[in-house]
Amino acid sequence: MDTPPRAGLFGLREHLRVPLHVNALALATSAGLTAVLGLVYWAAAARSYTAAEVGTQSALISAMLLVGGMAEVGADSLLIRFLPVAGREGRRLAARLYAIATCAGVVGALVFAFGTSVWAPALRFIRTDHLWLLGFVISTVVACLYAVQDSVLTGARRAPWVPVENGLVSLLKIVLVAIFGTFVGEGGIFGSWNIPTTLAVATVTVLVFTRLLPTQRDEAPQLPPARTLGRYMVGNYVASLFALASINATPLIVINRLGPEEAAHFFVPWAIFNGLQLFATSISYSLIVEAASNEAQMVHLFRRAIVHTLVTLTPIAAAVAFLGPPLLHILGHSYAVGGGPLLRWLAAASIPAVTVPLAITLARLRNRPGQVILVQAAWSALILVGAYVALGETSIEGIGIAVLAGAILLAAVLVATLLRRVLWQRPAA
Repeated sequence: MDTPPRAGLFGLREHLRVPLHVNALALATSAGLTAVLGLVYWAAAARSYTAAEVGTQSALISAMLLVGGMAEVGADSLLIRFLPVAGREGRRLAARLYAIATCAGVVGALVFAFGTSVWAPALRFIRTDHLWLLGFVISTVVACLYAVQDSVLTGARRAPWVPVENGLVSLLKIVLVAIFGTFVGEGGIFGSWNIPTTLAVATVTVLVFTRLLPTQRDEAPQLPPARTLGRYMVGNYVASLFALASINATPLIVINRLGPEEAAHFFVPWAIFNGLQLFATSISYSLIVEAASNEAQMVHLFRRAIVHTLVTLTPIAAAVAFLGPPLLHILGHSYAVGGGPLLRWLAAASIPAVTVPLAITLARLRNRPGQVILVQAAWSALILVGAYVALGETSIEGIGIAVLAGAILLAAVLVATLLRRVLWQRPAA
């Protein structure tokens, strides 16, 4: 009678011995923690602040993440793809990309802040108030480095550190937003979001350069020529700009067209949707790391990643679609009424949308930045154009319908074109 449990345990142990599964599980766990604790965070914020304040601050955070993501200049993709084969050059590669991202973050934050009267009038207070300006610049740089260091941990096969870091950061955010809500004004949301992130960046950066990367110092580097690295970095950076536009510019469209209260109702379902997408992206990152040093098994690893993604994401998306809208009541009745229908459409869209990170991963492994740009640009255009057209004047539900329709259309195209060969090609023995 004991055999089945032992067999099941043995099967689990064998499953976790595969690096693809271990790293994918760690990154997917991180995505899940971020999504769940993010919902708790915004529930705490909604209880302490008005909907208008939540809408303004969530739009400000979206702007910060947008500019911070732009400042990554493709460093995240480059590190995940080439750090596994960088050997003793890995530490130097990471240090250079940290420096580039920091400089780009400062410049990008200043440009955004001084142009808010043009592209984000609701946020122009960060230009007129020196303390807000300083805080926005520092927080943008921190947000940029926070993403870059996760890519370092992933590329160095230290992915299990990622959920630990992100989980602690998310918990501290919840504690701070609850505390700040009692005696800090509207800026308490922005502060509670960025103080834990700043502490994490400082701590993990020290660990990365003193303990994690030096373990590769004796390995011979297998990096391609600098020109290839530059072309790869530029191509993926252009693609990341499209991704950032679709993720972080959409809330800005909502607040500019419908006002801060509707932006608050929109932001939480949109954050949950992007958290679901992060599941698929996380597994694709693990696939890149493993296939980069084992190209002969790429097709086999790719198919395992597809199965892993669908088996993990499908039940979660179904649970979000059925249980998510009622759970929005913890934020307040208006959040459930305004955001519940939108959340159902977005949860359904997350399933066909997994083809986007999978197609981008395949293009990255084949060092084809042009295809990366094409796929991401198509997906971002479908989201932004569909959202703007479907938004209307009174409801945000149309955005969810537009995203689902765009995801189904693009999935059909990708399966028939870029993904067709790898899905039917005979894998290596």
